[in-house]
Amino acid sequence: MTEGKKMVRGFVIMTEDTDRTGAEIARLRRYGVDGIEMAESRDKAKKRFLEAAESLDEGDKLVVCSLSMVCRGVEELLEVFLVWSHRRFALVSLDEVWLEECREVLFEGGGELLLDRIHR
Repeated sequence: MTEGKKMVRGFVIMTEDTDRTGAEIARLRRYGVDGIEMAESRDKAKKRFLEAAESLDEGDKLVVCSLSMVCRGVEELLEVFLVWSHRRFALVSLDEVWLEECREVLFEGGGELLLDRIHR
C-alpha cells in the first residue's frame, strides 16, 4: 500500500446460491471496493471477517452488504465492534445504514471502554 492511500476492502460470504453471492460482489464493486475478502461459508464468516479487519489501519474501510450475515448474535456483533474500535477503520454495511451512527459513539463516546468490559 502506498503512503496515504487508504484501502477499501469488501467482504462477502460464499454461499450455494451463486446468484446471491454474485449480486453481493456486484454491489460491493459498485460501491468502489479495491478488493474483496471472502469467507468460504457462513460458519467461517466471523472468523474470516475478523482476520480481514485486523489487516486494516485507521482510515481504511471494510464494506459488507449485511453485517447481520457475518454476526450470528449479539456476542459476535460485540466482538466485531471491539475489533472495529481498536483498529479504527471505517465499517460500512450497505443494508444496515445505522452502523455509521455507531462510529461516533464507539470511538468518541466511551464505547470502546464499554466493549472491553463486556467482552471480558
